[in-house]
Amino acid sequence: MAEKKVDPASQPADTTALWFCKNCGFQNNPEASECLRCGFSSTYDPEAHLPVDMAYVKQAVDERSSELQQRLRFYYEIAKNMLLLVVAIYVLLICVRLYHTWPFQSSFERDANALADSVVLMQGHLELGMKKSTYDELLVDLKVKDTTFKIKYGESAEREREAYQKLVQSAEYYSIAREAWDKQLRDEGRGQIDPNALSGAASDDVKRYWDTAASNALLAVKDLR
Repeated sequence: MAEKKVDPASQPADTTALWFCKNCGFQNNPEASECLRCGFSSTYDPEAHLPVDMAYVKQAVDERSSELQQRLRFYYEIAKNMLLLVVAIYVLLICVRLYHTWPFQSSFERDANALADSVVLMQGHLELGMKKSTYDELLVDLKVKDTTFKIKYGESAEREREAYQKLVQSAEYYSIAREAWDKQLRDEGRGQIDPNALSGAASDDVKRYWDTAASNALLAVKDLR
């Protein structure tokens, strides 16, 4: 009678030789040295404690601390430069404002200079020559500033200053010169005033009034300086 052969593959595996991965719990064959699922070694023990290299830990902490300090210094420099920029812009604006208002002037000096500008403007046009109509327009602005000047400082101690006296006298002489010029033009035009009449053709009396006005304006400007 022939002996019956047994197929080894049909025999049940020896489960006692199998090992379970301690990482994922997969059941592996005894021949496998690593887990077929996660790749962890068969000798892996999650409860075993690896030795800690304190020198490495200290180096890593020092490197991280140095990196943070460098970053903080970087942000500190940016903040400092921004603050310095803001301060520089503020100082520049203050300097510009002081430059435009230098030298510092009192209220009287500002108003006196404004009136003096109108007087000088009038005289400058006369020196170059102008029409009667232009003279009248400039005289209106001059009278407004002169009247305002008198109202503001007519009862104050500033009234005794030479600048006050000479500016007011200068404005008055320009007004007197206008009346004299009007009379001359009416006489020449038989009662009519020519607005296109030139200052160079004015009479000697009119020109003397203008010269007196200019002299008073010059003394006023010297006092303001």
